[in-house]
Amino acid sequence: MQVTYNNTTDQLTTSERSNSARSDSTNAGEVHKSWDKNDWGKKEDLGKKEDGCSTDRRKSTSGSTDRCNAEDVDTLSRAQAHRGSPLRLLCLHGGGGDGEGFDRQLSMFKAELGPLVEFVCVTAPNHSDTVADRGKAGFLWMGDAQKQGPHAANWWQEESLPFLESVIAQQGPFDGVLGYSMGSAAAFALLVAVPESTFRFAVLCCGYVPSNDSLTMRQLEAQRPLRIPALHCQGLTDFVIPNEFSDAMVDYFDADAAEIVRHPGGHDVPRDAAHIAQFASFLLKFARSSQ
Repeated sequence: MQVTYNNTTDQLTTSERSNSARSDSTNAGEVHKSWDKNDWGKKEDLGKKEDGCSTDRRKSTSGSTDRCNAEDVDTLSRAQAHRGSPLRLLCLHGGGGDGEGFDRQLSMFKAELGPLVEFVCVTAPNHSDTVADRGKAGFLWMGDAQKQGPHAANWWQEESLPFLESVIAQQGPFDGVLGYSMGSAAAFALLVAVPESTFRFAVLCCGYVPSNDSLTMRQLEAQRPLRIPALHCQGLTDFVIPNEFSDAMVDYFDADAAEIVRHPGGHDVPRDAAHIAQFASFLLKFARSSQ
């Protein structure tokens, strides 16, 4: 599915109407469909709101699971008891944000997961005209020629990707990459642009397929199905990037490599105990014991 995306902030817009019907194909680049919030229908139809854990819509066809079980909650104590080296995650913020703000957004994770993780939050090299929190301009991983000018179409390949490769070389190694919203699309693109051994796992939150970058799309098609273990986080009440856009990312992964968290929140990382515990359960599979 081709997504028209407002790269000034993490918000979907319409550049033109398309008459294409929604495709059930797993190739997200085959059909173009532009989206306007006014055409999404009633908010309650975008995601089934539930108390506690969600039902994974892909379970019967893909084998991917939403493993939110009561026993997962005690994994938080296991995370706090971790005594080995922390898992180092390269963290990519959403469009219009920055690394400092994303670090604050992840503060609950840091408190709950304790010594299990080390989040390394970096800031995209491209300026956004949108004012983020604290009255400062935000930053973008990817751009749009119609919104930021012709040069912006190459921001990912010419600016952001070399920047992240430099971060990996200078501050790595990293165990995993974590991306949120536009940062999730960037993390997704990064996975197919760097050597397979760069990351052991990925966490992709509220993301979408970066279908406006033709080189990334060719790389994704050439390497699918991706076999790197990936935790896909979606908010059941996400009205910024509907779950079906994030579902298109899941389709690029081998079914055995994909795990899905559908938490009861919106366009955000999980914040309830049960789904933070599921996040912890996923990470604990990669934890190294102290020697």
